[in-house]
Amino acid sequence: MKEGETTLIELDAYVDGYFCDMTRTMAAGKPSEKAVELWEIVCEQLKGMMSLVKAGTPVKEICGLAREIAVNHGYSGKDNFVHNPGHGTGLQLHDLPTIHVLSDEVLEEGMVLALEPHVYIPDVIGMRMEEDVVVTKDGFELLTHFPLEL
Repeated sequence: MKEGETTLIELDAYVDGYFCDMTRTMAAGKPSEKAVELWEIVCEQLKGMMSLVKAGTPVKEICGLAREIAVNHGYSGKDNFVHNPGHGTGLQLHDLPTIHVLSDEVLEEGMVLALEPHVYIPDVIGMRMEEDVVVTKDGFELLTHFPLEL
């Protein structure tokens, strides 16, 4: 990697029959201005998504908010937001619910979610973070405790 370049690192684990899914994007040395811009957008997406996580929340609201934040920052193309911003995880790495705008699912207490907001600029840069949370009655419990730093 050259100074300022970013790399995406996905860490998956399997322990006692359960999966964990975590992603970080990191820069070599000082990140570029574009990397910092996208980092801030993805942090905003993640915080927004987490603010909605609690039992009873429709899954499509979480996806909709992540997309809305990207669009508000000028990233509305299909190449900027190329996959769902999260999914359930547990007995399968990608389990239900699927965080999608067309989902009819509602969060239930005890569900484990991998929230993975992102923004990509094809052939230039991509930014993604992923945190695992357990849905509780009034919010969530964070399962991934690796620092969020670019």
